[in-house]
Amino acid sequence: MKSADYLSDVRGAINLLRYRMQPGEYYDAESCLRFIETNSGDPYACKERLHMYAIAKAMLSWCEAQDLEGMKQWSYVAAKIRRILFQERPAKDCRTSMYLTPLLSDHVDLVEWFSRFDYPFTSGSGSLSGKRRNNPKTDEYYHYNTLLALRGDWETLVPRCEVFLGDVPAKLGSYQADSRFHMALAEGDVARMEASLDELVEPKLMKRRQEEESATTGPFICTFAVVYAKIAWLHGHRVQVSSPYVPKEWLPIAPLPKYEDTFAFMAQSDDSMPVGRT
Repeated sequence: MKSADYLSDVRGAINLLRYRMQPGEYYDAESCLRFIETNSGDPYACKERLHMYAIAKAMLSWCEAQDLEGMKQWSYVAAKIRRILFQERPAKDCRTSMYLTPLLSDHVDLVEWFSRFDYPFTSGSGSLSGKRRNNPKTDEYYHYNTLLALRGDWETLVPRCEVFLGDVPAKLGSYQADSRFHMALAEGDVARMEASLDELVEPKLMKRRQEEESATTGPFICTFAVVYAKIAWLHGHRVQVSSPYVPKEWLPIAPLPKYEDTFAFMAQSDDSMPVGRT
């Protein structure tokens, strides 16, 4: 059951997103497309805004109309634009939130692409993701663990979780549930996975970790819990979470019969691994 506070927050967030989609505001899609199509201004920044616009549309599709297909379609749009952005600048940092839209889209090829894309986590990328992925005192450590979980690389993932839980960094105490979830996932223990997910959506923990949520998703969902739950379903474990921040309708893996490239530049993109090294 959704609480009055949750519903109030959602109504306010919907109104804010609608306002930001007006001409001249942050999610002004038409202006962004004009710059991209004419290759003027900053096309890369415009693609980043369209990426966030698509996420906003995905949230609105569900929260306004309970439109599951619309949510998946707009998640596909956001994920494909994010792939294009990584292809143009592969050395950008990669965070757990980057896996949200490909997983929500249930688009098989996009999920596969993101599971293989590890360039930001390599030393040659020069990114923080690459420099810090093996340091358990940094955020990049658990972001890399998300990629390992998506891949099903349990042999690498489990020891990393054991290292973290064996000596939890003082500043990362609120991230113990993540490692417990990953270890349970590796063992196929649904009860322990669900216990960890329940912990992630506890109000106090969500408040401590609110800085990792974007304003576009934060009022509606717990991104980490949704990502982890979708990964569990992807590996055949039908976890359930009793929280409005993890909509149960989103969890089953059910690709759409067809996905549309809403913006013309999407259809022209290369679906191979990064085409540049910048």
